[in-house]
Amino acid sequence: MKLEDDYLFPRLNSYLGIDINSGLTAMAKRDHLIILKLLTFTEEAEKARDIKKAILTGRHLDRALKKHREREQMIQYPVSDVFIERDEWEIMLIKIYGKKLEY
Repeated sequence: MKLEDDYLFPRLNSYLGIDINSGLTAMAKRDHLIILKLLTFTEEAEKARDIKKAILTGRHLDRALKKHREREQMIQYPVSDVFIERDEWEIMLIKIYGKKLEY
């Protein structure tokens, strides 16, 4: 999420000429907030040993992650690959992870 929020989204919005609070990036940022909230709820339920709540929030988390990933695969990544070169991706990944990643 940090890679997207800090590097990808500003570049994508600039490329598309849209405001940071609209379009694809705004939707993705909302997804991130929802995913983090659901993850917190799931962790809290697990710590409280509330199995029913953990299962319920875990299912919602799973759905939210799948839906978010679908949008990334169908829209966000293909668009980003048009204007971000491979060497620039590598620089961004090093900034985030502190090392070159093998892929």
